[in-house]
Amino acid sequence: MRRRIFAAAVTAILSAAAAGAANAAPLAYDESVGGDLDLPGSVLMFDDGLNTVRGTVGIVDFPFPTPSDIDVDTFDFVVPTGSELFTVKLIYEALVFQDILNLTAGFSLREGFTPLEFTPTSTLVTNNVQVLPLPNMFDFLNAGLPRPAGTYRFSGGTGSSGLADNHFATLTWRAEFLVLPEGTTPMGVVPVPAALPLMATGALLLVAAGIRRRRR
Repeated sequence: MRRRIFAAAVTAILSAAAAGAANAAPLAYDESVGGDLDLPGSVLMFDDGLNTVRGTVGIVDFPFPTPSDIDVDTFDFVVPTGSELFTVKLIYEALVFQDILNLTAGFSLREGFTPLEFTPTSTLVTNNVQVLPLPNMFDFLNAGLPRPAGTYRFSGGTGSSGLADNHFATLTWRAEFLVLPEGTTPMGVVPVPAALPLMATGALLLVAAGIRRRRR
């Protein structure tokens, strides 16, 4: 009888672990596929795991009097109840430009309308020469992370001046948002399925203990 109880416990533990891994669905969003990241329509639902968002910002300048086309990215994202936002990283991946005198970029993280952290303004191009090697990563270390479930805002863009009409610049960026169950820490998390053998070992020890008690 005890063997059946402990066997059932093993099955329940492994099933729960597998179900948790299967149910987690971190978001992978690409602006070129999912559409422009622009409020009020861009609200992204995150889940436990590493959520990634990729987009482009920049400018295309036309001869006067046609106004410049400036592309900025802004979106809200939701950390679900029972989870926390642990880390945020921003990576500048690639840059294409022509006739740019000066090009800078910057992003911000907010909780609602409350600023949490701004990236330093990065100079990417000076006198039509790229001065910032890419890829380049910024880690949001001063945003008070981890932060609780809720709605956050991520936004950014470029500032530029040109050497001639029709100058342009396009910066491709990627942001990574690590969301984990409330009360855990990234260093303490054992990846699944790596965690499954550990849980199975613990469950088998329970079975062994039960058999030993029965023999006594």
